[in-house]
Order: sequence, then structure tokens, then C-alpha cells
Amino acid sequence: MRTFVTMALLLATTSSYAQVDTTQDPNAGNRELTLQRYAIGGKKSILGSSYSLKMDCAPTDWQQVKIIKSPENGEAKLVDQNTFANYTAPNPRVKCNGKAVKAKALEYIPVKGYIGDDSIEVEMINDSGQRIVWKFNVTVK
Repeated sequence: MRTFVTMALLLATTSSYAQVDTTQDPNAGNRELTLQRYAIGGKKSILGSSYSLKMDCAPTDWQQVKIIKSPENGEAKLVDQNTFANYTAPNPRVKCNGKAVKAKALEYIPVKGYIGDDSIEVEMINDSGQRIVWKFNVTVK
């Protein structure tokens, strides 16, 4: 029996996020998305966090998240954090909303005094073989 999962990337705040719903199209998880973010030179920002849940709200057996393109004008790293599931209808995982989940957060610290553009790419693959590449275009103010 094959169980489909959804990978979600929560962006800067819980009210602004993007997610992939593979319940209707199992290949929907295999894609690349570009996101615009802003940061302040020398200050740490959390550009997003990711988690992957099964239909019953349990975490997938595994999820690999890694930086595949590092920024040229700062430092990026993935750190563990807790967040709350947040899905939108018609995704059946809306029943998971508000439940605490473990996630990987993307931290970014631009070089102090730097003003300009930077970019980071993060790849996520889960236990169902779904892959998403998130391309973060960062404007440092």
C-alpha cells in the first residue's frame, strides 16, 4: 500500500506559507519554486522551515533537507526547530493544523554592511521520493 505525503515549507510567518499537496497529483511534489525574501546585513533571519506529514498527521519516516547552493554574501545553515502544521483546504491534512511538528529551518546571516542581492537553494526529498527545490532570492537591505 502506497501512502502519499505532503511536504510543506512554512515561510517567514505562519500567515504566509507555500505548500505542496500531493493528494491530487503524486508528481506535484517534484518541482522547483522561487521565493523572494528580505534580510538586513549582519542580522539573522529565518527564511523558512520545512516539514513532511503523512495523511494521519504523523511525520514521514524520513525527510532529507540540504542546502545545494550556498549564498555568496553571507552564511546559511539548516537548524532543527519546532513549528505548527498549517495546511489549507482542500488538503485533507487541515486536520493536522495547530499540531506541533519538528521542522528544519533555514537561517541566513548576510555579511555585516552588505547591501544587495544574494541567493540560496534548498533541496528537500522525502521517503516517497518527492523532491522540491526552493530557490530563495534574498534582497539584503
